[in-house]
Amino acid sequence: MLKAFFLSSILILPGIVNAATYFQSDVDIASIASFSSNRPADSSSNNTVRLEVPGKTWGEPCGTVAYIDGDDKNLISTLYTAWSMGKRIDIEVDSTEAVGNKCKVTFIKMVK
Repeated sequence: MLKAFFLSSILILPGIVNAATYFQSDVDIASIASFSSNRPADSSSNNTVRLEVPGKTWGEPCGTVAYIDGDDKNLISTLYTAWSMGKRIDIEVDSTEAVGNKCKVTFIKMVK
């Protein structure tokens, strides 16, 4: 029993140690792309909204494109409101649930 716990800790901890959140302020959104909940050609993007923020880099493995889960309606609403009003945003992404080099958005604040 103790050996199994120790082994599972070794397998799980590396993912936890490498996880990080990254914050950028005063970000200008370059583009937004929305994906269907059923997209056979690229199922990794199913039910997501992706945003591109060129010129802003987060830490590894995050690139300049981040994604919002389709169930995060409050984040999507804030994003589209900022986009339609031409506002900049403050944004935080989390590498825990990265898909390739796209990290998950966990916070958005519209900047006046």
